[in-house]
Amino acid sequence: MHTSLLDVSDVALEKANELAAELGVTIETLHLDLDHDELPTGPWDLIHIGHFLNRAVLDRIFEISEGVIIVAIATEENLERHERPPRRFLLERGELTKLAEGHADRFEIITSDEGWRKNGNCEAWLVARRRQDV
Repeated sequence: MHTSLLDVSDVALEKANELAAELGVTIETLHLDLDHDELPTGPWDLIHIGHFLNRAVLDRIFEISEGVIIVAIATEENLERHERPPRRFLLERGELTKLAEGHADRFEIITSDEGWRKNGNCEAWLVARRRQDV
């Protein structure tokens, strides 16, 4: 199995490499800023997007993924309790589900949920998988 981790933070990538070494696994880390750098093409069997919102990139991920997509991104409701992240990095209510539904020809939604989480943030969570009949 080949695992890749993309992040803009060198610190996060270093920590991921350290943890992988402690666990005796190998990962590929890629320092990318997906707001400016090209998204690698894969193929990807599983993609996890956590606390990163670039709508064009998210749309592109649904176009290139070959398997499962897991997403967790804060929603605008989060501003009721927190100043950050700013609104431009937050999903509108129902937006994540609508985005996934726009790819219903290739993906089926396994679960989609929005609400306040144990981490204190209001987040949209979604799991979708490529349709078997595609």
